[in-house]
Amino acid sequence: RLYLVTGVQTCALPICIGNVRTRYHRISNGAKYTAVTCGSALWGKGNALYSKVHTGLEEVMDKIVIIGGKGGAVSLAEQIYDTQLKMGNIEFLGFAFDDESFGKEINGFPILCKTYDAYKIYELYPDVKFIFQLYRRDLIKERVELLHSYGIPRERFATFIHHSAYVAKSAKVGYGCALMANVVVNYNACIGDCTTLMSNSLVEHDTFLGQYNYVAAHTAIGSNVHIGNGNFMGLNTSVNNCIKIGDYNFIGMASNLIKGLGNYEMVYGNPARNVNA
Repeated sequence: RLYLVTGVQTCALPICIGNVRTRYHRISNGAKYTAVTCGSALWGKGNALYSKVHTGLEEVMDKIVIIGGKGGAVSLAEQIYDTQLKMGNIEFLGFAFDDESFGKEINGFPILCKTYDAYKIYELYPDVKFIFQLYRRDLIKERVELLHSYGIPRERFATFIHHSAYVAKSAKVGYGCALMANVVVNYNACIGDCTTLMSNSLVEHDTFLGQYNYVAAHTAIGSNVHIGNGNFMGLNTSVNNCIKIGDYNFIGMASNLIKGLGNYEMVYGNPARNVNA
């Protein structure tokens, strides 16, 4: 079966995505959220999102442009291409990237344009969607401001979920997210817009992640955790249950965070301690 999303948008997390053991990916329906925007509805097949424009009967496959070209951006490109080959339900077009020293391609994928030209070039192509991957652990707030300066409408950001990831049917995932291979998002978890969960990360039940968070590979986030915006969690971080983390914090690699954080803190270690303490 194929499920369409209906309802009236009343919250900041409009897309609810959950795995089902059928050919199609299920997008749940409810009055608290909707993915119906600008004349199109989000469809699911496998784990990558489809878009159907209401001008005919043809299903239009999302074509992805990654804004960025280093680190996580290249990892994401490779994983989108992996899903493209194995599932056939998404297409990676290339990068929007500003560093001319890279030439015309990165890892065999084309550099299409500068970051600030991406939306101007593809504005009239509704099947072309964007994923922002210019995050840097020491400049996340500045990079979020850069993202906003591009003026890309929220509904033009794609959410990519690798075909090996698991997302509970009651979980909610926003626009512009990247959920990489073997990620697990358990029941009633909420993932905010433009958040990246790298490979083998775990988000436990009833946990909330705000927007623009970057969660490095093999990170485990416990249940009933509330996480704000713009946080960076290094490789193999562990986050205790039932704590609150504010905005724009840096949690170093292999840290064991057992207590909550405010804003703009830098911590590392086991247990994690403030660097400046």
